[in-house]
Amino acid sequence: MEQTTGTKNERETRAAQKKELKKLRHERRNFAPNERLNVEETEKKAAIETRIRELMDSIVRDKKITILATHDERERLKRRAATSDKTLNGYLLHCGLKTRPPVDADSAGALQALRLELRKVGNNLNQLSHATNAARLGAAQPSGDEITRTAVAVYALIDRISEKL
Repeated sequence: MEQTTGTKNERETRAAQKKELKKLRHERRNFAPNERLNVEETEKKAAIETRIRELMDSIVRDKKITILATHDERERLKRRAATSDKTLNGYLLHCGLKTRPPVDADSAGALQALRLELRKVGNNLNQLSHATNAARLGAAQPSGDEITRTAVAVYALIDRISEKL
């Protein structure tokens, strides 16, 4: 019975840590990257950064994952982690969970085809826009069917792109 309580406490602690971490990251965003800070603001920013690192180090992770890498690969990963101000573990987790995987050749070809279609639809919209503006000056207006067809094509393309992403 105590083991369940301990696990619940760990979950509650982890949730509180994540909530605090989210709040601190939000506060950190309030400091513009190239903004000159006075002494008090600099100390506050440093305290926020320190607390973020402490929280990241204290989050309980109890499952082990092993990967194999060459010495050179490991050193490159460590440098990238340091550049990102993360531990190697945190960096690998971030890359694996927060970034999109590389696009395979089939998907790349499909996305290229979608880009071409999107460009064509954009061209059609541009032509309709010019025709509408010209109509205001006395030229013929595009038909409602042309506008509807173009709008339907745009929405269909948006749906296809969303499915691919």
